[in-house]
Amino acid sequence: MKIKALALMLAAASPLGMAMDRYVSVQGEATRSVVPDQVSFSVAFSAEGQDADQLLKEIETKAAPFLAKLGALGIADKDIQGHRFEVFPRYDKDKMTGLRAQQRYQITVHGFALYPKVLKAAVEAKADQVGQGQLGYSQQDQLYQELLADAVRHARTKAKLLAEAGDAELGKLVSVDEQGGYQPPVMYMRTQTLEAKGAAVQTAGEMDVRASISARFALKD
Repeated sequence: MKIKALALMLAAASPLGMAMDRYVSVQGEATRSVVPDQVSFSVAFSAEGQDADQLLKEIETKAAPFLAKLGALGIADKDIQGHRFEVFPRYDKDKMTGLRAQQRYQITVHGFALYPKVLKAAVEAKADQVGQGQLGYSQQDQLYQELLADAVRHARTKAKLLAEAGDAELGKLVSVDEQGGYQPPVMYMRTQTLEAKGAAVQTAGEMDVRASISARFALKD
């Protein structure tokens, strides 16, 4: 047992053992500004009454012109997601007086210029609720993969600078971690507002797609 313990102590004190602990840890980031090319928002239709089946039919009748208009505008079926039909009880004080039903649709519009036309269609169809539009970029996933690679290269550049400043030579990449795990990248949106004949007109502006990693590089003697 004493011989094994002595061997472990010598290994830890040897140059090889020390080299295993020589490393530099850095953060790497990459950002690219893009012009949004799609906008998503929700549109809801509701009705009140006593019978759930009748309310569903009423909502379908109200929503039909809107859905037809979306098709005429070129909105694909895959970009129209109908959330489940929901029914809630209505109360007057402690007494139930009837039912309120709602059907919500999540719409994705490709092309910012088409967005006002879809909003107009929702208003003309007398939708009960129109959610705030959320800008997006259709190639976000592909761009994020590219930015991850750029972030690793950024980390290597920083690590090399630190190593040279410390009279050391940068070795291989030991480990790399994506910041935030498997969560999708955060997209920072910048919007612009223009005044046209007294009315506010919102343009797409830009959004930043960002990737961030932490990396550890070995140091050579």
